Amino acid sequence: MSNLEKLRRSNGVFFTKEDIRRILALSSEAATVFCARAVKRKDLNRIKRGVYLIPGSEKGLAKNESFKLASYLITPSYISLQTALSYYEISTQITAYTIESLCLSQKSLCEAGELRYVYWQTRKEYFFGFQKMGDFFIADPEKAIIDIANLVAYNRYAVDLSAISFNKLDWDKITKWSKIYSSRTKELLQTWRKKYA
Repeated sequence: MSNLEKLRRSNGVFFTKEDIRRILALSSEAATVFCARAVKRKDLNRIKRGVYLIPGSEKGLAKNESFKLASYLITPSYISLQTALSYYEISTQITAYTIESLCLSQKSLCEAGELRYVYWQTRKEYFFGFQKMGDFFIADPEKAIIDIANLVAYNRYAVDLSAISFNKLDWDKITKWSKIYSSRTKELLQTWRKKYA
């Protein structure tokens, strides 16, 4: 059985160099060489330094596995925005091949085959309102809508408001959590509440 086949059969979604070393019973140096050669042959996609994915395997990823990868690629981060609202079935705007997260580092984009992981930078005081679900962190629906409003208020994000079921949100929680945000963000949230909830 080839080393690539061993990786496929290990049921891993993505692999660190250490995972590859362990699964294939290689030394650290041999694992480094294997990864470099596999990437060159396009047997593995390098999605981040030391993190690899078998090409095409992202197509069969379950939602929670693609979310797990999102939480792993940039830490700390949590899934939010339209991705979170879609997860909770509060938005019909599905981001099938894009996973959106908020992080404390600079905005970035990571690609894993057909999947795109977009990370939006947020301030430390806004980094709350999420929970751990299995192997990933995801915003509560109310925090996801606050995160959207905060980006939209400064023309950094586009959203189809008609796709969101605003009446499913806890507006008392939104009002409480949004107190620390700018007046621009709070006014936008109030406009959305009056118009859509």
